[in-house]
Amino acid sequence: MTFTKAFKDVFSEYLTQYGFKWCYKVRRFVKVQNQELIFFIGYRGAPASTRSNKCFEVYVGIFSVYFSRFGDWENEYSRESLMKMAFAVSEEPLMDFTNPYMYVMGFEYDKNNNDNMTEVLRKAAAATVKWVIPEFDKVTDLKAYVVFTKKHLLIPLGFCDKFLQDSLTLILTDNHDDFLDNIDEEPESEKEFVRQCIKENYTDPRDRVFNDPILLKEALKEAEHSKKINLEALKNLKIKV
Repeated sequence: MTFTKAFKDVFSEYLTQYGFKWCYKVRRFVKVQNQELIFFIGYRGAPASTRSNKCFEVYVGIFSVYFSRFGDWENEYSRESLMKMAFAVSEEPLMDFTNPYMYVMGFEYDKNNNDNMTEVLRKAAAATVKWVIPEFDKVTDLKAYVVFTKKHLLIPLGFCDKFLQDSLTLILTDNHDDFLDNIDEEPESEKEFVRQCIKENYTDPRDRVFNDPILLKEALKEAEHSKKINLEALKNLKIKV
């Protein structure tokens, strides 16, 4: 049995009840909510401690149908390739959801023992349901998605004035946060640097859109365009929307 098939079979037992379905074209479990939010769960290979073993990590994430293809991206890649890119840049490891950090080295199994592989996959699936599904359940709309992304990944919300990645969700949710929610967790010596990075990458670009009527109109137009092509791309990937 291949690892991918074993992953699909075992995780299906745990994830189907939450609305996830396996998409072989992106090799992930996917769920689309309200034709607006894409939730997904997959895996990546990882280094094993011995030559007789193999190892994998569970990777999960969320992005929106407003994930933008502004500029040359749309000309250089097919819609299907761009959608696969959105999955890749929006995912993070299971360990980032655990408290304290767990599964830092991934999940290791005997590559010559299918029973052991299945046992480890069940352990990984149970951990995913325990740590990830409750966080996913909190994301019921775009505003909740922005909160989730600020907490877990942040990068997709940057450079809003260039309409990159999922930054347009800040405009669609009328977001005016200072993005300093976790500043107190930073070392005192780093706080000013973090503030400056947030200002340059997140709040200033977003505010430029809000303060420029022409740019704001273009942003809203780009959001609708992105939604249209992303929904079409999901359908082409055989993902139910």
